[in-house]
Amino acid sequence: MVKKLKKRIMFTLTGILTLIMFGIQLFQYLSNYYYYAEYQKAVMEDLADGITYAGTAEPDPSYMTDEITYWYLPVWVFEIENGDVLNLTQKNAHTTYTDEEAEGKAEEILALDKRDGIYRNMWYLHKDNILVMIDDKETLNYYKNQAMFFLISGIAGFLIILGCSLLLTKWLVKPAEQAFLQQNQFISDASHELKTPLAVVGANAQRLRGEIGANKWLDYILEENNRMGKLLKELLTLAKIEGSSGKDTIQTVNISRVVTGALLPYESIAFEKGVKLWMDIQDGLSVIGEEEHLKQAVIILTDNAFSHVSEHGEIKVKLRRKGKKTEISVSNTGDAIPAEEQTKIFQRFYRVDKGRSRAENRYGLGLAIASGITKRHNGKIEVECEGGWTTFTISLSGKKTYTSSTL
Repeated sequence: MVKKLKKRIMFTLTGILTLIMFGIQLFQYLSNYYYYAEYQKAVMEDLADGITYAGTAEPDPSYMTDEITYWYLPVWVFEIENGDVLNLTQKNAHTTYTDEEAEGKAEEILALDKRDGIYRNMWYLHKDNILVMIDDKETLNYYKNQAMFFLISGIAGFLIILGCSLLLTKWLVKPAEQAFLQQNQFISDASHELKTPLAVVGANAQRLRGEIGANKWLDYILEENNRMGKLLKELLTLAKIEGSSGKDTIQTVNISRVVTGALLPYESIAFEKGVKLWMDIQDGLSVIGEEEHLKQAVIILTDNAFSHVSEHGEIKVKLRRKGKKTEISVSNTGDAIPAEEQTKIFQRFYRVDKGRSRAENRYGLGLAIASGITKRHNGKIEVECEGGWTTFTISLSGKKTYTSSTL
Protein backbone atom coordinates (compact mmCIF):
# COMPACT_ATOMS: atom_id res chain seq x y z
CA MET A 1 0.00 0.00 0.00
CA VAL A 2 2.73 2.45 1.01
CA LYS A 3 4.87 1.41 -1.97
CA LYS A 4 1.95 2.15 -4.32
CA LEU A 5 1.46 5.53 -2.62
CA LYS A 6 5.16 6.32 -3.10
CA LYS A 7 4.99 5.52 -6.80
CA ARG A 8 1.89 7.66 -7.33
CA ILE A 9 3.33 10.68 -5.54
CA MET A 10 6.73 10.37 -7.26
CA PHE A 11 5.26 9.95 -10.76
CA THR A 12 2.78 12.79 -10.20
CA LEU A 13 5.44 15.20 -8.96
CA THR A 14 7.87 14.21 -11.69
CA GLY A 15 5.23 14.52 -14.39
CA ILE A 16 3.97 17.93 -13.29
CA LEU A 17 7.43 19.45 -12.79
CA THR A 18 8.71 17.98 -16.07
CA LEU A 19 5.75 19.39 -17.99
CA ILE A 20 6.33 22.81 -16.42
CA MET A 21 10.05 22.69 -17.27
CA PHE A 22 9.51 21.61 -20.88
CA GLY A 23 6.68 24.14 -21.22
CA ILE A 24 8.94 27.00 -20.16
CA GLN A 25 11.74 25.83 -22.45
CA LEU A 26 9.40 25.40 -25.41
CA PHE A 27 7.85 28.83 -24.82
CA GLN A 28 11.27 30.49 -24.67
CA TYR A 29 12.48 28.71 -27.81
CA LEU A 30 9.37 29.34 -29.89
CA SER A 31 8.89 32.93 -28.77
CA ASN A 32 12.53 33.71 -29.57
CA TYR A 33 12.35 31.89 -32.91
CA TYR A 34 9.10 33.48 -34.05
CA TYR A 35 10.26 36.92 -32.94
CA TYR A 36 13.37 36.50 -35.09
CA ALA A 37 11.24 35.18 -37.97
CA GLU A 38 9.02 38.27 -37.78
CA TYR A 39 12.12 40.44 -37.67
CA GLN A 40 13.52 38.81 -40.83
CA LYS A 41 10.18 39.22 -42.56
CA ALA A 42 10.10 42.90 -41.63
CA VAL A 43 13.64 43.30 -42.98
CA MET A 44 12.67 41.76 -46.29
CA GLU A 45 9.49 43.87 -46.44
CA ASP A 46 11.57 47.03 -45.93
CA LEU A 47 14.10 45.97 -48.56
CA ALA A 48 11.41 45.17 -51.10
CA ASP A 49 9.61 48.44 -50.42
CA GLY A 50 12.84 50.44 -50.48
CA ILE A 51 13.86 49.07 -53.87
CA THR A 52 10.38 49.59 -55.24
CA TYR A 53 10.32 53.16 -54.05
CA ALA A 54 13.84 53.86 -55.29
CA GLY A 55 13.16 52.35 -58.68
CA THR A 56 16.86 51.80 -59.27
CA ALA A 57 19.40 49.13 -58.55
CA GLU A 58 21.07 51.31 -55.95
CA PRO A 59 19.45 51.77 -52.55
CA ASP A 60 18.09 55.20 -51.68
CA PRO A 61 20.66 56.92 -49.42
CA SER A 62 17.86 58.48 -47.35
CA TYR A 63 16.37 55.02 -46.94
CA MET A 64 19.61 53.28 -45.94
CA THR A 65 20.62 54.88 -42.65
CA ASP A 66 23.21 53.76 -40.14
CA GLU A 67 20.43 52.50 -37.89
CA ILE A 68 19.32 49.95 -40.50
CA THR A 69 21.98 47.35 -39.73
CA TYR A 70 20.23 44.58 -41.59
CA TRP A 71 21.76 45.88 -44.83
CA TYR A 72 24.91 44.05 -43.80
CA LEU A 73 23.10 40.66 -43.85
CA PRO A 74 23.91 38.32 -46.80
CA VAL A 75 21.13 39.69 -49.03
CA TRP A 76 20.13 39.31 -52.72
CA VAL A 77 17.34 41.29 -54.34
CA PHE A 78 16.00 40.19 -57.72
CA GLU A 79 13.53 41.81 -60.08
CA ILE A 80 10.95 39.31 -61.27
CA GLU A 81 8.77 39.45 -64.35
CA ASN A 82 6.16 36.82 -65.36
CA GLY A 83 7.60 34.33 -62.91
CA ASP A 84 11.13 34.61 -64.29
CA VAL A 85 14.21 36.20 -62.80
CA LEU A 86 14.78 39.40 -64.79
CA ASN A 87 17.92 40.73 -63.17
CA LEU A 88 19.85 41.07 -59.92
CA THR A 89 19.13 44.59 -58.65
CA GLN A 90 21.45 44.51 -55.65
CA LYS A 91 23.36 42.25 -53.31
CA ASN A 92 25.36 42.47 -50.14
CA ALA A 93 29.12 42.11 -50.17
CA HIS A 94 28.94 39.54 -47.36
CA THR A 95 27.18 36.93 -49.50
CA THR A 96 28.83 33.56 -50.01
CA TYR A 97 27.13 32.54 -53.25
CA THR A 98 28.07 33.74 -56.74
CA ASP A 99 25.51 35.65 -58.77
CA GLU A 100 24.79 32.56 -60.89
CA GLU A 101 24.28 30.41 -57.78
CA ALA A 102 22.02 33.01 -56.22
CA GLU A 103 19.96 33.25 -59.43
CA GLY A 104 19.58 29.46 -59.39
CA LYS A 105 18.31 29.65 -55.80
CA ALA A 106 15.87 32.35 -56.84
CA GLU A 107 14.48 30.19 -59.64
CA GLU A 108 14.04 27.27 -57.24
CA ILE A 109 12.19 29.51 -54.79
CA LEU A 110 9.92 30.88 -57.53
CA ALA A 111 9.06 27.30 -58.47
CA LEU A 112 7.68 26.80 -54.95
CA ASP A 113 4.93 29.33 -55.76
CA LYS A 114 4.93 30.71 -52.20
CA ARG A 115 5.10 34.31 -51.05
CA ASP A 116 7.47 33.84 -48.09
CA GLY A 117 9.18 31.24 -45.95
CA ILE A 118 12.46 29.35 -45.56
CA TYR A 119 14.10 27.34 -48.31
CA ARG A 120 17.41 25.59 -47.66
CA ASN A 121 18.64 27.99 -44.98
CA MET A 122 17.36 30.91 -47.09
CA TRP A 123 14.70 33.35 -45.90
CA TYR A 124 12.74 34.68 -48.83
CA LEU A 125 9.93 37.12 -49.64
CA HIS A 126 8.26 37.50 -53.02
CA LYS A 127 6.44 40.82 -53.12
CA ASP A 128 5.05 42.32 -56.33
CA ASN A 129 7.94 42.07 -58.82
CA ILE A 130 10.67 41.84 -56.17
CA LEU A 131 12.23 38.71 -54.64
CA VAL A 132 14.33 39.22 -51.52
CA MET A 133 16.55 36.43 -50.23
CA ILE A 134 18.61 36.37 -47.03
CA ASP A 135 21.21 33.67 -46.53
CA ASP A 136 20.93 33.03 -42.80
CA LYS A 137 22.55 29.63 -42.45
CA GLU A 138 24.43 30.53 -39.28
CA THR A 139 21.31 31.75 -37.48
CA LEU A 140 19.23 28.76 -38.53
CA ASN A 141 22.00 26.43 -37.40
CA TYR A 142 22.03 28.35 -34.14
CA TYR A 143 18.35 27.54 -33.61
CA LYS A 144 18.95 23.91 -34.51
CA ASN A 145 21.72 23.79 -31.93
CA GLN A 146 19.44 25.53 -29.46
CA ALA A 147 16.80 22.87 -30.01
CA MET A 148 19.39 20.17 -29.32
CA PHE A 149 20.57 22.06 -26.24
CA PHE A 150 17.01 22.30 -24.92
CA LEU A 151 16.55 18.56 -25.50
CA ILE A 152 19.76 17.64 -23.66
CA SER A 153 19.12 20.10 -20.85
CA GLY A 154 15.54 18.83 -20.66
CA ILE A 155 16.73 15.25 -20.18
CA ALA A 156 19.21 16.39 -17.54
CA GLY A 157 16.48 18.44 -15.88
CA PHE A 158 14.16 15.43 -15.93
CA LEU A 159 16.74 13.28 -14.15
CA ILE A 160 17.28 16.02 -11.54
CA ILE A 161 13.52 16.35 -11.07
CA LEU A 162 13.19 12.57 -10.75
CA GLY A 163 15.86 12.48 -8.04
CA CYS A 164 14.32 15.41 -6.16
CA SER A 165 10.84 13.86 -6.48
CA LEU A 166 12.15 10.60 -5.05
CA LEU A 167 13.68 12.36 -2.04
CA LEU A 168 10.58 14.49 -1.53
CA THR A 169 8.32 11.44 -1.83
CA LYS A 170 10.30 9.59 0.83
CA TRP A 171 9.94 12.58 3.14
CA LEU A 172 6.20 12.96 2.47
CA VAL A 173 5.39 9.25 2.82
CA LYS A 174 7.54 8.64 5.89
CA PRO A 175 4.72 9.40 8.39
CA ALA A 176 2.33 7.11 6.48
CA GLU A 177 4.98 4.39 6.35
CA GLN A 178 5.55 4.66 10.08
CA ALA A 179 1.78 4.57 10.71
CA PHE A 180 1.49 1.47 8.52
CA LEU A 181 4.29 -0.27 10.42
CA GLN A 182 2.72 0.72 13.73
CA GLN A 183 -0.62 -0.62 12.55
CA ASN A 184 0.92 -3.96 11.62
CA GLN A 185 2.77 -4.07 14.91
CA PHE A 186 -0.46 -3.31 16.79
CA ILE A 187 -2.34 -6.06 14.93
CA SER A 188 0.44 -8.51 15.70
CA ASP A 189 0.70 -7.52 19.37
CA ALA A 190 -3.06 -7.44 19.90
CA SER A 191 -3.48 -10.83 18.25
CA HIS A 192 -0.79 -12.35 20.44
CA GLU A 193 -2.34 -10.81 23.57
CA LEU A 194 -5.81 -12.11 22.66
CA LYS A 195 -4.64 -15.64 21.97
CA THR A 196 -4.17 -16.45 25.66
CA PRO A 197 -7.59 -15.28 26.95
CA LEU A 198 -9.30 -16.98 24.00
CA ALA A 199 -7.48 -20.21 24.79
CA VAL A 200 -8.52 -19.89 28.47
CA VAL A 201 -12.17 -19.21 27.54
CA GLY A 202 -12.20 -22.19 25.17
CA ALA A 203 -10.60 -24.54 27.68
CA ASN A 204 -12.96 -23.53 30.48
CA ALA A 205 -16.00 -23.80 28.23
CA GLN A 206 -14.94 -27.32 27.20
CA ARG A 207 -14.40 -28.26 30.84
CA LEU A 208 -17.77 -26.83 31.85
CA ARG A 209 -19.57 -28.69 29.07
CA GLY A 210 -17.94 -31.90 30.28
CA GLU A 211 -19.37 -31.31 33.74
CA ILE A 212 -22.89 -30.08 32.97
CA GLY A 213 -23.41 -31.78 29.60
CA ALA A 214 -24.70 -30.30 26.35
CA ASN A 215 -25.79 -26.69 26.65
CA LYS A 216 -26.69 -24.33 23.82
CA TRP A 217 -25.17 -21.35 25.59
CA LEU A 218 -21.85 -23.13 25.92
CA ASP A 219 -22.11 -24.13 22.26
CA TYR A 220 -22.51 -20.47 21.32
CA ILE A 221 -19.46 -19.55 23.39
CA LEU A 222 -17.34 -22.28 21.81
CA GLU A 223 -18.50 -21.41 18.30
CA GLU A 224 -17.63 -17.73 18.71
CA ASN A 225 -14.37 -18.66 20.40
CA ASN A 226 -13.39 -20.79 17.40
CA ARG A 227 -14.35 -17.96 15.02
CA MET A 228 -12.21 -15.47 16.93
CA GLY A 229 -9.32 -17.92 17.03
CA LYS A 230 -9.42 -18.32 13.25
CA LEU A 231 -9.64 -14.55 12.78
CA LEU A 232 -6.62 -13.96 15.03
CA LYS A 233 -4.64 -16.58 13.15
CA GLU A 234 -5.36 -14.89 9.81
CA LEU A 235 -4.53 -11.45 11.22
CA LEU A 236 -1.20 -12.71 12.54
CA THR A 237 -0.42 -14.26 9.16
CA LEU A 238 -1.24 -11.05 7.34
CA ALA A 239 0.85 -8.96 9.75
CA LYS A 240 3.76 -11.37 9.34
CA ILE A 241 3.58 -11.24 5.54
CA GLU A 242 3.41 -7.46 5.37
CA GLY A 243 5.82 -6.71 8.19
CA SER A 244 8.72 -9.17 8.36
CA SER A 245 11.55 -9.31 5.88
CA GLY A 246 11.68 -13.09 5.72
CA LYS A 247 15.33 -13.06 4.59
CA ASP A 248 16.13 -16.13 6.67
CA THR A 249 13.55 -18.27 4.86
CA ILE A 250 14.39 -17.36 1.26
CA GLN A 251 15.41 -20.39 -0.71
CA THR A 252 15.04 -22.16 -4.04
CA VAL A 253 11.59 -23.71 -3.84
CA ASN A 254 10.46 -26.70 -5.91
CA ILE A 255 7.11 -25.15 -6.67
CA SER A 256 5.92 -28.31 -8.45
CA ARG A 257 6.34 -30.31 -5.24
CA VAL A 258 4.79 -27.54 -3.11
CA VAL A 259 1.63 -27.31 -5.22
CA THR A 260 1.24 -31.07 -5.39
CA GLY A 261 1.64 -31.37 -1.61
CA ALA A 262 -0.87 -28.60 -0.95
CA LEU A 263 -3.50 -30.31 -3.12
CA LEU A 264 -3.27 -33.85 -1.69
CA PRO A 265 -5.64 -33.26 1.28
CA TYR A 266 -8.28 -31.86 -1.10
CA GLU A 267 -8.69 -35.15 -2.97
CA SER A 268 -10.78 -36.61 -0.14
CA ILE A 269 -12.71 -33.33 0.24
CA ALA A 270 -13.52 -33.40 -3.46
CA PHE A 271 -14.78 -36.99 -3.15
CA GLU A 272 -17.01 -36.11 -0.20
CA LYS A 273 -18.50 -33.07 -1.96
CA GLY A 274 -18.94 -34.85 -5.27
CA VAL A 275 -16.62 -32.41 -7.02
CA LYS A 276 -14.12 -33.30 -9.74
CA LEU A 277 -10.62 -32.11 -8.94
CA TRP A 278 -8.24 -31.89 -11.92
CA MET A 279 -4.52 -31.29 -11.48
CA ASP A 280 -2.14 -30.32 -14.27
CA ILE A 281 1.24 -29.83 -12.59
CA GLN A 282 4.37 -29.35 -14.69
CA ASP A 283 7.31 -31.14 -13.07
CA GLY A 284 10.64 -29.64 -12.13
CA LEU A 285 9.64 -25.97 -11.77
CA SER A 286 11.44 -23.87 -9.15
CA VAL A 287 11.26 -20.29 -7.91
CA ILE A 288 13.10 -18.23 -5.30
CA GLY A 289 10.97 -17.45 -2.26
CA GLU A 290 9.41 -18.81 0.92
CA GLU A 291 8.01 -22.31 0.67
CA GLU A 292 5.61 -21.92 3.59
CA HIS A 293 3.99 -18.79 2.20
CA LEU A 294 3.77 -20.07 -1.38
CA LYS A 295 2.07 -23.23 -0.13
CA GLN A 296 -0.31 -21.11 1.92
CA ALA A 297 -1.26 -19.06 -1.16
CA VAL A 298 -2.11 -22.26 -3.09
CA ILE A 299 -4.17 -23.56 -0.16
CA ILE A 300 -6.08 -20.26 0.10
CA LEU A 301 -7.00 -20.26 -3.59
CA THR A 302 -7.94 -23.96 -3.54
CA ASP A 303 -10.01 -23.54 -0.38
CA ASN A 304 -11.71 -20.54 -1.99
CA ALA A 305 -12.50 -22.65 -5.07
CA PHE A 306 -14.07 -25.41 -2.95
CA SER A 307 -16.17 -22.84 -1.09
CA HIS A 308 -17.65 -21.38 -4.29
CA VAL A 309 -17.73 -24.35 -6.68
CA SER A 310 -21.14 -25.26 -8.09
CA GLU A 311 -22.85 -28.46 -6.93
CA HIS A 312 -21.13 -31.48 -8.52
CA GLY A 313 -18.91 -29.00 -10.36
CA GLU A 314 -15.24 -29.04 -11.29
CA ILE A 315 -12.04 -27.53 -9.97
CA LYS A 316 -8.85 -27.31 -12.04
CA VAL A 317 -5.41 -26.47 -10.68
CA LYS A 318 -2.60 -25.82 -13.14
CA LEU A 319 1.09 -25.08 -12.71
CA ARG A 320 3.07 -24.21 -15.83
CA ARG A 321 5.93 -22.16 -17.16
CA LYS A 322 4.68 -19.46 -19.53
CA GLY A 323 7.60 -17.66 -21.15
CA LYS A 324 9.74 -16.36 -18.30
CA LYS A 325 6.89 -16.59 -15.78
CA THR A 326 5.67 -19.38 -13.56
CA GLU A 327 1.86 -19.43 -13.33
CA ILE A 328 -0.35 -21.08 -10.73
CA SER A 329 -4.03 -21.03 -11.69
CA VAL A 330 -7.02 -22.34 -9.72
CA SER A 331 -10.35 -22.50 -11.55
CA ASN A 332 -13.82 -23.55 -10.43
CA THR A 333 -17.25 -23.74 -11.96
CA GLY A 334 -19.94 -21.63 -10.30
CA ASP A 335 -21.39 -18.17 -10.10
CA ALA A 336 -19.23 -15.46 -11.63
CA ILE A 337 -17.84 -12.66 -9.50
CA PRO A 338 -19.47 -9.37 -10.59
CA ALA A 339 -17.11 -7.21 -12.64
CA GLU A 340 -17.37 -4.32 -10.18
CA GLU A 341 -16.34 -6.64 -7.34
CA GLN A 342 -13.29 -8.18 -9.01
CA THR A 343 -11.01 -5.27 -8.13
CA LYS A 344 -12.16 -5.28 -4.50
CA ILE A 345 -11.99 -8.93 -3.46
CA PHE A 346 -8.27 -8.70 -2.61
CA GLN A 347 -8.95 -6.00 0.00
CA ARG A 348 -8.96 -6.90 3.67
CA PHE A 349 -12.32 -7.98 5.13
CA TYR A 350 -14.07 -7.58 1.79
CA ARG A 351 -16.70 -10.26 1.14
CA VAL A 352 -18.97 -10.49 -1.88
CA ASP A 353 -21.60 -12.59 -0.04
CA LYS A 354 -21.39 -11.37 3.54
CA GLY A 355 -24.14 -13.62 4.92
CA ARG A 356 -22.65 -16.80 3.46
CA SER A 357 -19.13 -15.81 4.48
CA ARG A 358 -20.18 -15.34 8.11
CA ALA A 359 -21.99 -18.69 8.15
CA GLU A 360 -18.81 -20.37 6.92
CA ASN A 361 -16.55 -18.43 9.31
CA ARG A 362 -14.89 -16.52 6.45
CA TYR A 363 -13.63 -13.00 7.13
CA GLY A 364 -12.44 -11.77 3.75
CA LEU A 365 -8.77 -12.10 4.69
CA GLY A 366 -7.82 -15.16 2.65
CA LEU A 367 -7.49 -13.44 -0.72
CA ALA A 368 -5.81 -10.46 0.97
CA ILE A 369 -3.21 -12.85 2.37
CA ALA A 370 -2.75 -14.53 -1.04
CA SER A 371 -2.32 -11.10 -2.62
CA GLY A 372 0.23 -10.10 0.05
CA ILE A 373 2.21 -13.31 -0.52
CA THR A 374 2.20 -12.72 -4.29
CA LYS A 375 3.40 -9.12 -3.95
CA ARG A 376 6.02 -10.28 -1.46
CA HIS A 377 7.41 -12.46 -4.26
CA ASN A 378 7.24 -9.65 -6.85
CA GLY A 379 4.35 -11.45 -8.54
CA LYS A 380 0.87 -10.61 -9.72
CA ILE A 381 -2.51 -12.11 -8.82
CA GLU A 382 -5.55 -11.76 -11.08
CA VAL A 383 -9.11 -13.07 -11.33
CA GLU A 384 -11.05 -13.82 -14.50
CA CYS A 385 -14.64 -15.02 -14.95
CA GLU A 386 -15.47 -16.51 -18.32
CA GLY A 387 -17.60 -19.35 -19.69
CA GLY A 388 -18.94 -20.36 -16.28
CA TRP A 389 -15.43 -20.61 -14.79
CA THR A 390 -13.79 -18.39 -12.19
CA THR A 391 -10.00 -18.48 -12.40
CA PHE A 392 -7.46 -17.03 -9.97
CA THR A 393 -3.93 -16.83 -11.39
CA ILE A 394 -0.66 -16.13 -9.58
CA SER A 395 2.21 -15.14 -11.88
CA LEU A 396 5.77 -15.29 -10.58
CA SER A 397 8.29 -13.70 -12.93
CA GLY A 398 11.68 -15.16 -13.79
CA LYS A 399 14.27 -16.46 -11.35
CA LYS A 400 14.35 -13.52 -8.92
CA THR A 401 10.77 -13.66 -7.69
CA TYR A 402 11.26 -12.52 -4.11
CA THR A 403 11.19 -9.12 -2.50
CA SER A 404 11.92 -8.60 1.15
CA SER A 405 9.27 -5.97 1.76
CA THR A 406 5.76 -5.12 0.60
CA LEU A 407 5.95 -1.54 1.83
